[in-house]
Amino acid sequence: VWDGETLVGVAILEVTPSTVSGVYHFHDPAESWRKRSLGTFTILQTITLARHLGKPYAYFGYYVAGCGSLNYKARFQPCETQSE
Repeated sequence: VWDGETLVGVAILEVTPSTVSGVYHFHDPAESWRKRSLGTFTILQTITLARHLGKPYAYFGYYVAGCGSLNYKARFQPCETQSE
């Protein structure tokens, strides 16, 4: 993820025959991710890439309830969850 000429985030993706998987995403801690929603932006870019490549699925990894840095994942549906 670039902001002009400044790298502010990186997404590591895996492309398989049917899926684009968001393996890991990280961002510059100096960036205010709560205001910029870099995680959400990365998910939307991953969906765009999956569509562009003709993949029927995009996978974003685990959502861990109570983990503030992963809360953005709960806004995307459908999602697979597991109760205790």
